[in-house]
Amino acid sequence: MTELLAVAYHSRASRPLSSLELDALLVDARVFNAAVGVSGVLFHHDGRFFQYIEGEPAGLHQVYERIRHARAHRDVVELLHEPVAKRQFDRWHMGFCQAPESTLQALSNAAWTESMPITRDSTDVGEGVRLVLYYWSKWLAESPGDAVLPR
Repeated sequence: MTELLAVAYHSRASRPLSSLELDALLVDARVFNAAVGVSGVLFHHDGRFFQYIEGEPAGLHQVYERIRHARAHRDVVELLHEPVAKRQFDRWHMGFCQAPESTLQALSNAAWTESMPITRDSTDVGEGVRLVLYYWSKWLAESPGDAVLPR
């Protein structure tokens, strides 16, 4: 069995990001993460980020180093860094708790809400998925009425 690691963190945007900048971040992360075999989810809400990533150690470390050195955010606080028994996400997703501002963001958010692990048996999820669900629920509750809710 292949060893898998997971990392979760939260951070603050260095400055307000435009819709085009968020689209570029989405595309860049999706391409890079897929190339190194990392999956997970990134949330953006009100100038804050939360991300959970998982994959084989070499790919995960490459992605996490990129994240730690990215200028788009600051104050990175690591919440989790541990081995996991299996992947919780089959690909990389980006979710928006406030209404997405572009078609790309709306499509990404729709894919996230379709794959959200809310219905999984609670005994089957680790601390990483608990953090994902915590941040999603918390930030969704903070959002105005235009938030995109899961179906």
